Amino acid sequence: MKHSFEFMGRHRGGRGFQGFRPGGFGGHGHGHGDFGHRGLLRGRKIGADDLQLVLLLLLSERPSHGYELIKALEQRSSGFYVPSPGMVYPALTYLEELMYATVTVDGTRKLYDLAPKGHAYLEKHRTNAEAVLRQIEQFGQSMSEFNRGAGEDRAHGPAMPHSAPTNPPLTSTLALDDKILTVLTRLSEDAARNRPTDGGPGRSGSSDPFLYAQYGFSISPQQGDLIYLLCRAIRAQRVVEFATSFGVSTIYFAAAIRDNGGGTVIGSEIVPGKAFKALANLKEAGLDQWVEMRDGDARQTLCNLDGPVDFALIDGWPTPSGPSLALQVLQIVAPQIRPGGLLMNDNAEPDYLSYVRDPQNGFVSIALSMKGSTELSMKR
Repeated sequence: MKHSFEFMGRHRGGRGFQGFRPGGFGGHGHGHGDFGHRGLLRGRKIGADDLQLVLLLLLSERPSHGYELIKALEQRSSGFYVPSPGMVYPALTYLEELMYATVTVDGTRKLYDLAPKGHAYLEKHRTNAEAVLRQIEQFGQSMSEFNRGAGEDRAHGPAMPHSAPTNPPLTSTLALDDKILTVLTRLSEDAARNRPTDGGPGRSGSSDPFLYAQYGFSISPQQGDLIYLLCRAIRAQRVVEFATSFGVSTIYFAAAIRDNGGGTVIGSEIVPGKAFKALANLKEAGLDQWVEMRDGDARQTLCNLDGPVDFALIDGWPTPSGPSLALQVLQIVAPQIRPGGLLMNDNAEPDYLSYVRDPQNGFVSIALSMKGSTELSMKR
């Protein structure tokens, strides 16, 4: 495996977890926004406030590990609501910080239980918590009935009364095995606990990546799932990312490359410590054999990608002046992307967006409502 380290890690001060509003929860001024006015979940997700309440309600039934809580929600929703570890574990950490939940170490895992303070809060908001859980259950039942009906239409005959839904349940951890999920869960928990006190480079104004060598900045689980799906859909074999940080996005890319039958993920990272951690995480996930890590300034290390690129993730880092790093790296990588290849950016640098949205530069592009702003582009 070739080692190399890129120019700049991820920014925005801890890009994986951005969920919980300060000042507690209960939807102050927001209601249960992700459910909509008709009480159905939009996009099979619930808001951070709602999720915290539901977790307290489940913990009131019995102490549980994080994965058991995820499984409980999957079962309650008939398989149609499966929150990712990147949502559940930060929520549990937040509840622990509020002293609403207690934690005991059970082997190598954490066992969560409802604390007296959490019990008091839950009793105050139990009606809301039960309503949210009921909506999850009703949504799952409705979707199961819909899928059974769709199955009957396709088969031109009645479905078996207790047959499984024709369409498999959608989850936020698509086709990822337990070894990979364990690493992603750990990285999510670490990011939730270890956040820059200065708000990160996006807020502090610092453009020195080495000042944030101990912080992992990553894509969200939803972005990771999208990367995996798109790479599988286009049968990607050569992908590249700027920048790797601790390897969250690299894991999603490598899982897709592996499941496509093989290929290469080219990572890039300027901070040596981050690159070594990323490689260790990839090895733990069983994915390191598909990754080539390049060290140094990405504007130099990514000049030759050794063949047409199927998918590129372009992140960025604050610059004191001049063109954004995202644009600079894009202009190096873009000529190496094949026609029909895909390009993703989640920081929405204005000059980057101007470039990919200008038809003369050879891309068609759309903005996705994902983690603030995610730009997905295709090379014509």
